[in-house]
Amino acid sequence: MEKLVPSFDRLDPKGNSALFGAGSSYIQAGQRFALLDMCKGIAACIIVVHHVFEYSLSSALADQFAPHVLYGIYYYGLFVVHLFLVFGGFALAMAMPDKPITTRDAISTFGARYARLAAPYLVMLFLLITVSFSILSRGMNPPLIDSFSWWQLLAHLFFLQDILGFGNLSAGTWYLCIDLQYVALFLLIQLLLQTIGRIVNQDFSGPAAMSIVLFPLGLVSTWSWSRVLENDIYVFYFLGSLVLGTLVGWTLQGRIGSFVFPAYSIAMATSLVVDFRGRVLIALVSSLIIYVGLRFWPRLRVPPPLIWLGKVSYSLFLIHYLVNGLVLHGLNPWIGSSPFRAFASMVVAFLASLLAASALYYWVEAPCQRWVKSLGK
Repeated sequence: MEKLVPSFDRLDPKGNSALFGAGSSYIQAGQRFALLDMCKGIAACIIVVHHVFEYSLSSALADQFAPHVLYGIYYYGLFVVHLFLVFGGFALAMAMPDKPITTRDAISTFGARYARLAAPYLVMLFLLITVSFSILSRGMNPPLIDSFSWWQLLAHLFFLQDILGFGNLSAGTWYLCIDLQYVALFLLIQLLLQTIGRIVNQDFSGPAAMSIVLFPLGLVSTWSWSRVLENDIYVFYFLGSLVLGTLVGWTLQGRIGSFVFPAYSIAMATSLVVDFRGRVLIALVSSLIIYVGLRFWPRLRVPPPLIWLGKVSYSLFLIHYLVNGLVLHGLNPWIGSSPFRAFASMVVAFLASLLAASALYYWVEAPCQRWVKSLGK
């Protein structure tokens, strides 16, 4: 089976319709973009601070030390998850091969994505459950896990906890479920288009054909599905941001017409006039960062600490809830009524999360990535 890897040094020879045909390519194969690493790292830190403030017993006290700053991060910080959604769509566009895929290819690609997500995720779940049960007798308040069942754990193994109504054992892991749903939807659409193409004797395997399907789905999501909060356990709620990232990726690769991404962005932005949502605005800004940054400064130099932060951002996203809970609980008696100590405890929790994320990345996530690559995925 041929490796499912992107080829960016030439235009996609397939699927270039008159409507969404290829444009100019601005990015090359094999590049790792420091700008995106920096953005992911900063966004992950904002999410950590958001959860530190949310789960700390002394958050109101800490806010007195930095009036409105922490509360602002708490209130708006969760919106930066849409940066990860846009970046996730972008990464999927980059990985789409130039040739049709088989059902076996699709299953293999989905399995590779599951492995990348699941290895550090399952290690985190094991640590969270083990630590939670070991300190249960000490009456930790609030507890790390509100409830637990083996069925709930089984649902977590397949990233189905929200759909099956169990809820998440750890903060933020709902995002992983959405990411995997989008990969499955993307591959399913690709296979269906190829099947239709064979029936009508046309080539519908490329990004152009995919764009014709994803473009309206993303806009329906932005204008309708994402305005119903009950839909947020399904990928359709987030399609606007995911498709935005996919389209900007294909645009930079020159695999679809240069007007597609601007047209989609304008249609998304127009929805804010009807119903302003901060998450949609963050998605649009994130896509502009990708487009402008990689088109004009693809080799932008970024300080090494920020590049490192981007590399460990996924591990940080996973492990911070467990570490924050332990650190904040342990320091709570020391805080007393001091706003400074309350704020200092949050800083300690944040730094401890960075250390734990580094360990999870180097011991689990990075080896798993190397293993998946060794299989040719």
